[in-house]
Amino acid sequence: MAMNMTGEMPVAVIFDMDGTLLDTERMAVECWQEVFQQFGIDMPRSVIEQTVACDADQKRRIFLENLPPDMPAGLDPDEVVDAWKMVLVRRMRSQGVPVKPGAKEMLEQLREQGIPAAVATSSPSLFATPFLQATGLLPLLKVVVCGEDVLETKPSPEIYLEAARRLGVEPAQAWAVEDSSQGIRSAVAAGIPVVHIPDLQVVEPEIRDLAWKEYASLTELAGYVDFMCRSQWGESQVDTAEAA
Repeated sequence: MAMNMTGEMPVAVIFDMDGTLLDTERMAVECWQEVFQQFGIDMPRSVIEQTVACDADQKRRIFLENLPPDMPAGLDPDEVVDAWKMVLVRRMRSQGVPVKPGAKEMLEQLREQGIPAAVATSSPSLFATPFLQATGLLPLLKVVVCGEDVLETKPSPEIYLEAARRLGVEPAQAWAVEDSSQGIRSAVAAGIPVVHIPDLQVVEPEIRDLAWKEYASLTELAGYVDFMCRSQWGESQVDTAEAA
């Protein structure tokens, strides 16, 4: 991996929200499919998945670039986006906000260790705050930075730098936990070591290599953190134990 650690615990951990703490990316993609079908637009799922971790303007640009030639005349992109928001909120209200396995346990573990946790998400606070509140994760977070809190969202480093600033920590002393290419690039550009936990988006190998560790789930990451907390060993010994 391109970045490495000293074996010391972080002074703070900054999490992505959608696809990392919350299992919302699949639901969001399904809602996009439903809305495009309503408007008579044949938008490939592969294109929709490209918008994972993108803000509203980035999503709009990707969709506009991939609209089919037989697109309905007079279509208003903002109307499509508004319809998606309504479908997503309705789905969340009826089915609840899905939480990633191990998310709450991971945050509780950090709190027990006195390590503050934050969220850095490109999503607007209109979604982020009620979603985190509904899942019971909000009280476990010291800082939440949303898309409207910065001038440029991921892959710009600004959102991670702002989270570190609000936490009062140096970026290099924190960890970032991410699922997407945009998020990994954002955290790395901010100088924060990244733990990659894959989700819906297929991350290119050269981007995955920027992360210093990769785990299949937050539950696995929590196991590593627990081991680090209990151990006085260095990073090389931890890696040896993991490989055994």
